[in-house]
Amino acid sequence: LEPRAMMRVRKFLFEMALSFRHAFRGLRVLMVTQRNSKIHVYATVLVVLAGFACRIDRMEWVAILICIGLVWMAEAFNTSVEMIADKITMEK
Repeated sequence: LEPRAMMRVRKFLFEMALSFRHAFRGLRVLMVTQRNSKIHVYATVLVVLAGFACRIDRMEWVAILICIGLVWMAEAFNTSVEMIADKITMEK
């Protein structure tokens, strides 16, 4: 690659690594600060184990994994909104 293209690739990889770092830090905050996230971990493990025990097929796994992902996304979004609200006001 020419030097200019190599610089763009390096910049892209650096920005991607930084994005992942922020994402993992956000997941850490979610896991450490939210009691419900611990409940979601147990529920996720239980559902996955039940899926193996029931020998569900591929499409059922896809549906289960989508639902698990949606629940985790909702929890993360809810946590972020709560944290922003806590920064803005002290009212309940």
